[in-house]
Amino acid sequence: MSPSRLIALAGAVASVACGGHVRVSSAPPPEPAPATAQRPPLPGCTDEVADRLDQRIAGLERRVRPVRGPEPPPAPIDLGAARAELQAIWQDPCLAPLARFFPVPEPASPGELEQLFEQHLGDALTKAIGAKWSRFGERVFVIPPTLPGPLAPEAERALAPWSCGAEEAECSGHAGSYVARSEAAFDRAQHEHELWRKSTPGRDGGCRDLARGFDETPPLEAWGSCVIGNALWTHRYARRRYRVPERGWLVLRGRRGHYSFADEIHAYDLETGSAYVARSSSALVLDATEVDQDAVDRKRELEVLAGTVVTDQVRELAFALVTLPAVLPIRTEPSTVLVPPSLGLALGQPAPKSEAPAERGPLEFQTSAQTEIAFSLVAAGKMLAEGEFTWPDSWRAAENHADGLLIVLEAGLERRCPPAPLPRGTALGAIGAVSPIDADPGRQEDIFRQLARALEGFVPACADSRRERR
Repeated sequence: MSPSRLIALAGAVASVACGGHVRVSSAPPPEPAPATAQRPPLPGCTDEVADRLDQRIAGLERRVRPVRGPEPPPAPIDLGAARAELQAIWQDPCLAPLARFFPVPEPASPGELEQLFEQHLGDALTKAIGAKWSRFGERVFVIPPTLPGPLAPEAERALAPWSCGAEEAECSGHAGSYVARSEAAFDRAQHEHELWRKSTPGRDGGCRDLARGFDETPPLEAWGSCVIGNALWTHRYARRRYRVPERGWLVLRGRRGHYSFADEIHAYDLETGSAYVARSSSALVLDATEVDQDAVDRKRELEVLAGTVVTDQVRELAFALVTLPAVLPIRTEPSTVLVPPSLGLALGQPAPKSEAPAERGPLEFQTSAQTEIAFSLVAAGKMLAEGEFTWPDSWRAAENHADGLLIVLEAGLERRCPPAPLPRGTALGAIGAVSPIDADPGRQEDIFRQLARALEGFVPACADSRRERR
């Protein structure tokens, strides 16, 4: 009897001795065939070519990110040579599936080049070689990390007052802390979305159904485009040193709420934390087809108040708002997706550049319950910055973070005598936007003029209320 038969018989006898029952187990699953035998060939991607490419990727990473060790590190690589090497790696036949979907990274500085490899670009390229098989015999589709895109010219202009020059050694204040808190919030939101999607059936964007929907072998391009379109993103600030707004008044104007709401003006002093608020509260009154605007106005209740908030929280909110254009989508880590077994590796003819699969970026959404809050930062009668943000739950990560900062700021408002009076002419300005289904724009203009007059005519009932306004 062979040794393997003896081992099997001994196992059966042990089962009888221990429990009086013989447990018959099913035969073990067959070992997956070697990946080299299973892998559908990519033209020109032999084992030798794949090995050379693997070494080339590792060599580039060693020169970009030297590792301390007993051996002397290789000579660093300059930006131009690194970009040329990335271009050559991207053209290797073993990376044909990856190159079909993703353009060659083009770092604009040595810092961006190092950032790419800190985000595990080398690992992503290694996994993508030959549409690599996993240890269980399944193929993986690799989505590499990205760099933030370039800032648009209008974004550069908007950020110029809040960007530190090279000669300004002590310019930034607490900006590094604010940026770090923002980016941590972006990552938490991405992680929560990923957990929600994994736990919710049918939230894979229909890519599995797409893979099953072809009569013949489905093209990798169709499935890959679907997977990329549903990939998760986080966000990062464009790399630069930022300046924190430290003086002036941050003024917010807009509607909060939907069926029950308040049209509001908030003014906060960045130097003292003084706070002034005027709000007109009401609720939507619906007739058969639309909102009864007259009935809505009859239900309005006016409230004006003053107090103080935490100064640093005002500055952080102001920083988040004036730097909204600096926040860009990015993938900081590569991801891998198992390729459905029905898909082959065959690629069709390359699409023209204008027709290549495009990444959609973060998912956009909007509802009539969202409103636009206008903001302005004014100092000594001069407009330093202005814009608007969506309230609440914006799909734009930076705006959503600003929403959260505003909630925290307002939770700490204490009704007391504000140290600084509200400068005249500060309250009136852009008023944001409401869905035209809910509010008439002309009426909104009238409401906010009334709120501005009420706020600037308000005299807090405290000892400092007689001071003249600046």
